[in-house]
Amino acid sequence: MGRHRTAGTSSVRWLRVMPASALVIAWAVLPLPAASDPVTSGPAAPVVEAAPAIALAAPSAPPRTADLTLSSNALSVAPGATGVQTLRVLNGGSAEFAGPVALTYVTPTYLNVDHDKPLPAGCEMRLTDPDPTIPEVVTCRIPGPIAAGKELTVGIPVAATTRVRFVGRVRGMAMAAPTGADADLGDNWNYAQVVITRPTPKLPDGDPVDLYLTNTVPAVSDTQSAKVTLTYGSKAPYEAKGDLQLTYVTPFYINVDHAKPLPSGCKMRLTDRDPLVPEIVVCTMKPLKAGKTGSLAIPVELVKGAPPGPLGGMAAVAPVSDVERGQIDNFLAANVVNITAG
Repeated sequence: MGRHRTAGTSSVRWLRVMPASALVIAWAVLPLPAASDPVTSGPAAPVVEAAPAIALAAPSAPPRTADLTLSSNALSVAPGATGVQTLRVLNGGSAEFAGPVALTYVTPTYLNVDHDKPLPAGCEMRLTDPDPTIPEVVTCRIPGPIAAGKELTVGIPVAATTRVRFVGRVRGMAMAAPTGADADLGDNWNYAQVVITRPTPKLPDGDPVDLYLTNTVPAVSDTQSAKVTLTYGSKAPYEAKGDLQLTYVTPFYINVDHAKPLPSGCKMRLTDRDPLVPEIVVCTMKPLKAGKTGSLAIPVELVKGAPPGPLGGMAAVAPVSDVERGQIDNFLAANVVNITAG
């Protein structure tokens, strides 16, 4: 703070000079001098107005939404035995799910539905096929509600056929589809795992063959279709003398691209445009010499609204008449990846 001399009309006066912040306070509090006062005559002094009060809104609560998640028990069953694949549908959201739940179950390779036992209420067979390398499909409509944090269970009776001759894991597929809003569709589907245990049946008589199967994992989007390439081979020294059969099951939210032709020898075993029911292609191939390979490319397309990331399908190869020596590498999870931008 300092003093400055200012010239008036008749005398010299000393004024105290205050910081700008203090001047604001002074103008806001003190009465203004008269216009004739030589100290204040001149341009009008600025007037500082009080800031208006701001009403702060309370933060809004996040919307309450149901969020279904599907899982299954890890069933263990021996060849020729039966069991129950239990599907669990959990509502992990913050709101009650009113229902109903549309549920789809696809049997694992080498298993069938146990047709000697009834299906759960609300369930029916969508596809029945005694060939254990072609999956059977069950669709259900289960009434709700499912309260937040609660689950419902559905038990599907299954039977492991005596054509399975290994110890290890096989996978089917299951999907719990909401009939209303769902916070995240990515956890509504899952693989349904079954462990095949001993005793293992002996190899039957016949011409031996040792096949294997591999696949590509293509990218798809709302604007990009793709082809799933399945490569099958016959391991030396065994030669496939009879025809071969390949089965491909689309992931949920993936359909066969019906605008494009299937490979030679392939036909639709199950056609269903519902994204919550897989489509199934069965192909018959000519015999394969020892050490040789063949491949098939199945055209597929994404159903809009699919969850992002990997979507899991299934595939299996088997001899029609020869005897497979090692089935453990005859089947696989045939995935595609949804790269649609969120």
